[in-house]
Amino acid sequence: MVRRHTPTPAAPQCASAQAVEKTLESILVRSRAERAEGVEKGVLHKTRRRLLGLLRANRLREARELIIFLSTDPAIQDQLSYFTELTVEQHIHLSDVDSAIALVHTLHRKGVPVGIRTLNRLLRGVRTLDAARAQGLLDCMLHSFGVPPHHTSYTIVLDGYADCGDAKAALALIHRMTDLKPNVFCLRALLRAMVNAGQLNEAHVQLSGMRARFGIDPDAAMVSIVVRGFLQAGQYASARAVVEDVCSRGERQLLGEEALQALLCADVAEGRLADAVRTLAEWRSADRPP
Repeated sequence: MVRRHTPTPAAPQCASAQAVEKTLESILVRSRAERAEGVEKGVLHKTRRRLLGLLRANRLREARELIIFLSTDPAIQDQLSYFTELTVEQHIHLSDVDSAIALVHTLHRKGVPVGIRTLNRLLRGVRTLDAARAQGLLDCMLHSFGVPPHHTSYTIVLDGYADCGDAKAALALIHRMTDLKPNVFCLRALLRAMVNAGQLNEAHVQLSGMRARFGIDPDAAMVSIVVRGFLQAGQYASARAVVEDVCSRGERQLLGEEALQALLCADVAEGRLADAVRTLAEWRSADRPP
């Protein structure tokens, strides 16, 4: 008689075996993700090293081409703003502002967002050559790039106007800041522009009415700008009037060390010893021991 072999039915998979399979599957998925992340980090590292090598060698055209090529790679998007900032920085360092502007416009046309830090760095580079052109770039940031400028952007352009003594353009830009109230740095630049343009009385008027016009209290740096401006122009009486105006309003804390030291040096140089003693008294009353 031939004995038939009856196969034993497979036992149902227990719950513990299913848990083990799920654990192994999750480990496999995590391993693949970590491996992909490692490849991505390696690509970023090589890209950064390649770009830095091009910039150090001043091969700016190749660096620009690399940036534009990378703009199509989604894996690089997070680092693209950093790479762009490095490239713009090197162009500015070599006074090649036009190429830096062209790179930013090219990236914008490709739909690549350009960060505010890159645009502000570009503003600084343009400002050193032409403050009016810097304001044109500021307008472009708002209307073309869709990046609203903030106080730093406006201050960069205002400093450019201050350096060249264009008080009219600086005041016009302040008045254009309708959606963003000027801060102390913007107003300091405005005062410097007026002083450098020789509009000392206008600067004093702006200083006195700053709280009413802009809702900002003047600080010691602003007082110092106006006082030193009058002293450099040889108008000692006007400089003394600014100090007395501050004292009459009970704001002696605004008499900073720079303003009082400049006034004291003028007193001594002109032999006005009585005025020098008064300056020292004002210095002590401002809680700033000489």
